[in-house]
Amino acid sequence: MKRALNRFERFWFDPVGVTGFGLMRVAFGLLALGSFVPQWSQIERFYGGSGLLPIDVTNDFLRSEFRLTVFNYIGEPNMVFAVYLLLIFCLVCVTLGIFTRTTMITSAILIFSFHERQPIILAGGDTLLRNLAFILAVSPCHRSYSLWNVKRRYKVWKEKQKEAPALTMPAWPYRLLLWQIIMMYVGSVWTKAIGTMWWDGSAVGIAVHHEHFARFSRPIANAISSLGVFEAAFVLVSQSLWPLLLLIPVLHTVLPYSKRIIQTRIVRRAAVVCDSMVHIGILITMEVGIFSSAVLTGLIGTLKDEDFVALRRFINRWSRGKTVVLYDGHCGLCLRSVFVLRTLDSLDRLKPVDFHEDTLRKKIAPKITLQALDKALHVKLPNGTFRMGFRAFRAISWSIPWLWVFAPFLYLPGAVFIGDRVYDRIAKRRKKCRHGHCLR
Repeated sequence: MKRALNRFERFWFDPVGVTGFGLMRVAFGLLALGSFVPQWSQIERFYGGSGLLPIDVTNDFLRSEFRLTVFNYIGEPNMVFAVYLLLIFCLVCVTLGIFTRTTMITSAILIFSFHERQPIILAGGDTLLRNLAFILAVSPCHRSYSLWNVKRRYKVWKEKQKEAPALTMPAWPYRLLLWQIIMMYVGSVWTKAIGTMWWDGSAVGIAVHHEHFARFSRPIANAISSLGVFEAAFVLVSQSLWPLLLLIPVLHTVLPYSKRIIQTRIVRRAAVVCDSMVHIGILITMEVGIFSSAVLTGLIGTLKDEDFVALRRFINRWSRGKTVVLYDGHCGLCLRSVFVLRTLDSLDRLKPVDFHEDTLRKKIAPKITLQALDKALHVKLPNGTFRMGFRAFRAISWSIPWLWVFAPFLYLPGAVFIGDRVYDRIAKRRKKCRHGHCLR
């Protein structure tokens, strides 16, 4: 009994990384905004008390009990629009990670309210959106990619000049999400398997030729459906990988040596990659509302921290090494700047080094004096060359994917002339004091 209780506790409450849930929350916020913002001109028509579907008619034709919607009590147009603006505000906060727990719970309640008020405009993607809203509302998704977490990390960085330890969450929200996806695909595979259209590939051809769903002209649709048998088989295989995640642990218990042959981690990653390819293909070729986008959002949440580490390692296989950033650890502006760079450094290609640490400085830049390092930012590129000042920042921009959009503009004619002067002006003022307080 004790062993069973321990296994139960580990299954539901063992810590798991929260990075995937943080990213899923951001994707959810963007998806929900994309769903509700275009409705702004139709709010009264869709959700008003005497709109397209009046409240009393809704209660007569749909279930009248246990309907989670605030619009049972709110029907006046101005109040309905105010609730709509509240939802948009909360979704923006959810996306940015501001007051995350409160705004996520409020967003979930309001999304349920709008959907329950006007169900005739909904589709399968809206159902999945509600499920994701509920899972995120009950999870500690604020622990990653949020303003609260940025403040926590900066506090540790400012005091110790070290990265704050990554946060975790109990496993049960992750299990809840995984169970939702598994059950969705169990039903999907079962429905496809009992017919014949997915076995002969005709389902793909019908879908891409359908007047309501098709994005492309008939010749392109013909070309896509010519490989319908292989495309349908790929869909069936990718969706069948998810139910295997329930069977593999049982197999490992019965046959312990099977762990060497088949691993849950590998199957889960394969399922995520294959299913992502399926739904990206659907987004490109068909008009299916937000369903595929909602599925891709849920798939983000199934990724564990070990998956992000493996992905980062895979991408960095072609990089020559890390870029060393020599900064002034006694300068508050420098600390903040390096913290921002480290926050944006999603591929872990930067290595910040405080040049006041003599051992590291002499090892990395033995020929550069402290006076020169104190005058301007220096970076050491993977090939061993150094850059300083504006040119150092320009070199850093190629190591951070988030800055790749801006990097080409730093090479325009005159960029060095302007950049050097802006950098020199900031560097000269970085240690000045105002009103008794320095910039650290």
